[in-house]
Amino acid sequence: MAKLSKRHLRIAYLTENKEEYKTYGYSNEECGELNSEHARSEVISGLEALGHNVEYVGDIKSLVIRLAQADHGNFPWDLVFNDTSGFRGSAREAQVPGLLEAYNIPFTFSNASTFATCLDKGITKMALEFYGIPTAPFAIISSDSVNSKKYSKPALRAIYESKYSSEILDSFPLFVKPAAEGTSKGIDPSCKVFKIHDLETTVADLCRQYTGQDILIETFLKGREFTVGIAGSGEKSKVIGILETCWNNGGRSAHLQEHVQLGVTNSKPNASDFFTFDLKDKWGSLGNEPVEMSPDPDDPEVRSACENALKAWKALKCRDLGRVDLRSDGFGANAVPCVIEINPLAGLTPGRSCLCVIAQNSGISYPELLDLAVESARERIQAA
Repeated sequence: MAKLSKRHLRIAYLTENKEEYKTYGYSNEECGELNSEHARSEVISGLEALGHNVEYVGDIKSLVIRLAQADHGNFPWDLVFNDTSGFRGSAREAQVPGLLEAYNIPFTFSNASTFATCLDKGITKMALEFYGIPTAPFAIISSDSVNSKKYSKPALRAIYESKYSSEILDSFPLFVKPAAEGTSKGIDPSCKVFKIHDLETTVADLCRQYTGQDILIETFLKGREFTVGIAGSGEKSKVIGILETCWNNGGRSAHLQEHVQLGVTNSKPNASDFFTFDLKDKWGSLGNEPVEMSPDPDDPEVRSACENALKAWKALKCRDLGRVDLRSDGFGANAVPCVIEINPLAGLTPGRSCLCVIAQNSGISYPELLDLAVESARERIQAA
């Protein structure tokens, strides 16, 4: 593998096109994780602003064609900027990285094994437990048990088989979601379950919608919610900023009072206190969006959130650039920020994606944000 000097690179940009996939008949939610033409254009422009020569290749099918056409494995790129979410399977984010690894082509962001692990939230939580990183008590309903006629109540069975069975059953409301989806796909108001008899109904609905996928049950974390942006790999990983989502749940930070006085908080009485797909998809047009702000970095709970996020990032061997989402298990001095999920492939739409907002709030321009990923990948390649 050629060493990459500190110079402008020939970069292949890989990503799906949401608008194109919709023309194939897929729904808006099925395409929820894919990049829009606007996002694609912004990434290409940002990389070109850094002086790189960028070629847009497309999705995995386009990549396969290019690989097959290559002359004896000679590819015209120094680096692949991998921004593919994949479309099918619970390890879909790992498909392009796995293919690039097989052809020994250097690329940005995490490797195939990390993507496969982080997309499956049940496996992620098991790994977090192993490393002693806080996460909500949980149970996993396997797709096999849901489809089996042997079990009439797969949700309760999964809870009883979990080591957290008594804690979960004593901790309503619970939260139910597909184990391997992103962008809050599959999540609507019914996913917050207040009564035991509603649990099986919610699980059955999700199983019908996400056939063959495990379902995750966890205690609902009612505290403050944070998103932590991280750049780098291994011991060189660092927090670049943090964003707090302030729900209308009675637990606003003291430093949010100015927003309360200005009347810009989520004030509708029936407003959700968690992200749904509809809320993310229609962000800015619903009128009940939560306030997002940069919290006080000296706040002990904020520091703890950053520490837990960085531990999770390193434990799952994430690379280059991404984010970790956390929510605290309560309010007050004893609140513990728990990892909800790890996002080694975070959205990169300026002004909309959390990681881009974090960077902007931290004084990092959009091209500089992309450069963090490129330079981290370059350093890894040079060390190989």
